[in-house]
Amino acid sequence: MRRILVLMSAAASLVLGSRADDSLLNAIVLRIEVAGISVTTVGLDARIEGDARHRARFREAIAEVAGNPIIGGFSLGARIAATLCSDAAPRALLGFGYPFHAPEDAEMRRGLDALRQVNVPTRIIQGTRDPHGTEIEVENYGLPDCVQMSWLADGNHRFVPRQRSGFTQEDHIVGAAELAISFVRSQ
Repeated sequence: MRRILVLMSAAASLVLGSRADDSLLNAIVLRIEVAGISVTTVGLDARIEGDARHRARFREAIAEVAGNPIIGGFSLGARIAATLCSDAAPRALLGFGYPFHAPEDAEMRRGLDALRQVNVPTRIIQGTRDPHGTEIEVENYGLPDCVQMSWLADGNHRFVPRQRSGFTQEDHIVGAAELAISFVRSQ
């Protein structure tokens, strides 16, 4: 089961997609809530093949949010949100662990293709070692000017760094939450 998170603040609403039991996004959301942004979840089923039903669930959640929300999510949720930017007209896009390509096939780039079509302010928060798009790979993708990357040093797809890096996953969760809060408030 995946979920969409609807985060409400005075400045903006944020709709994020992820697995319902995703400990990484849950930890980030807890920190976002502490910043005074309330969270509502809407489920998506990760077992569903194809994107149409995922997009439909996102559209349902967006329709329930007052105003013009920021959309995004973790991994698949971020990619689905990117595909909606042209027709849902969100205020912005926020992604965590964006899947630029399949983890073992850098040529399978559905995520990159979706992100290249985005024309709203975008913040992607990514580990530098993410197998779905490392910092070195992404530097060469020629992303639109509206896409800004924030890198978590030595983090993998779930923001886990190697021990020798001197960072912890908790450091990266706190950093990702701070980046997300700042981005939402700037919109």
